[in-house]
Amino acid sequence: LLHVPAFPLDPSGHGGNQRSAQVAEFLATVHPISSIDQRRRKRAVPGTRVLLKAAKLARCFPRHAASMGRMLLRKFELDRDAVIATEQYYWSVPAFLRYVCEFRTIVFAHNIESLVPGQARRLSEVPERDFELECRLLNSAEGCVCISAEDCNAVRPFVKSAFTLPYFPAQQRFQELLQVREQRLATRERNIVLVLGSATNPPTRIGMEQLLDSLNSQLLKKMNGLQVVIAGHGTECLRHHQRDGVSVEGAVSRERLLELQKHAHCQLINHVKTSGSLTRVIEAVCCGIHVIGNTYASRGHKDLCGLTVVNSAEETWRYAIDLPMQKMPPVPQPPHAEEATLRDFLQKQLGLGEKSVGYPL
Repeated sequence: LLHVPAFPLDPSGHGGNQRSAQVAEFLATVHPISSIDQRRRKRAVPGTRVLLKAAKLARCFPRHAASMGRMLLRKFELDRDAVIATEQYYWSVPAFLRYVCEFRTIVFAHNIESLVPGQARRLSEVPERDFELECRLLNSAEGCVCISAEDCNAVRPFVKSAFTLPYFPAQQRFQELLQVREQRLATRERNIVLVLGSATNPPTRIGMEQLLDSLNSQLLKKMNGLQVVIAGHGTECLRHHQRDGVSVEGAVSRERLLELQKHAHCQLINHVKTSGSLTRVIEAVCCGIHVIGNTYASRGHKDLCGLTVVNSAEETWRYAIDLPMQKMPPVPQPPHAEEATLRDFLQKQLGLGEKSVGYPL
């Protein structure tokens, strides 16, 4: 069982790192003898580049597809019985792995990229066909694992098998978040309304601007000592919104982030139409921070205790003002049911399944 991650496995890194780390940790529980080879893990990302290049060349030059497959076998020191869990599926990677290399292949999709504004062109030069093309790529694999039920329901009619594995922090990251929760319990002063996110991501930046534009003087007067703090990579571009009661800190160190989380009254997440804040919401709740998010930001988090879903930026501020000062949500539980269903499917793939021939894409 070989895991091909989309990002380096860093449980404390950005959202992509965290998801790849979660997938790696889950795969290690699938079969008693399955593990992520430490030697391979160090070169997982360079190896991914080799895989993408081989699949691209095989698609552009079909006559050389078989030699590309043999090159990949040598590169990763694999035999024909390997099962590949790949987070990469551009350039027909699943079709290449399945039909050329004859591997059983499972795709772990971080997002359905054609549904995320600004990312569809990674898959196709014809935007209106992106979802169709993406589903064809996913259908080349034995199964597709999505991060949210919404993504899973969208692709299920067009793929062989579809599963949901919601994001939940890897064990190392989970323990870090629980330590933040313990420190919050010992902190009496929680007066920060926290707005975290990377402003280099357009849906996040536009959502932050909507929040700040809706914070009028009347709402500020009702804050009763609460201080709004905006932090995250690229948020320096929002400094023109600074005023009394509102500060923009930009990118912050881990130590500063911990300090902000310790004193957070709540965390606000406001997005325009996108795939949802699939890692930030659950991580904040693990820390014991109540999250108030609009419908787009809350996508993928059904019935999560500690998340309040609102319909507008103005409503977000009203809920933040009215939230009881010492309220702390319970610790969320891992997605055991989804893990069990997916684990059963992967174990069958490891032990059963016929190989296919040909190269249809």
